[in-house]
Amino acid sequence: MSSYYDELHASGDPTRAAGWRHRIEQAMRFEVALELAPDPLGDVLDLGCAAAALRDYIDATGRARGAYVGVELFPAAAELAIPSARFGDDVRVGDLHDPSLELPVADAVFAIGAAVDGVERSDDLARIAHITRLVRRVAESTRDYLCVVALDQRALASRPSLF
Repeated sequence: MSSYYDELHASGDPTRAAGWRHRIEQAMRFEVALELAPDPLGDVLDLGCAAAALRDYIDATGRARGAYVGVELFPAAAELAIPSARFGDDVRVGDLHDPSLELPVADAVFAIGAAVDGVERSDDLARIAHITRLVRRVAESTRDYLCVVALDQRALASRPSLF
């Protein structure tokens, strides 16, 4: 999957580098993710943040109130995060599946497509257990609101243009 994101990063467009087909699609998914979130948001943890577009969207729509921390697996995607004077420059590179990765506690945690079920697992029950462990871990980092969009690795591998 790394080569997929490396190819997207080469486009130079932060929206494409994050795996989105179009900025409108990105904005629509952000709106769905924010629909039930408290307004304004407090501290935000954005898992799979890529170029920190969610941070910028939250700020542009007037929902921002607290600090922002983004975590991204792919360094090339994280490099596209433009530092924000409003939130500071806290975009980190790390793997959510690495138990040694320390996640800060935030009022709202978003993992919009960062949670992938793990196609290398032997069967569907193993895949479900894998994603459940990840969701539980991520849930420990939230005080108030959690939004997780889990991706099916098999579908992603066969048709990446869908995501």
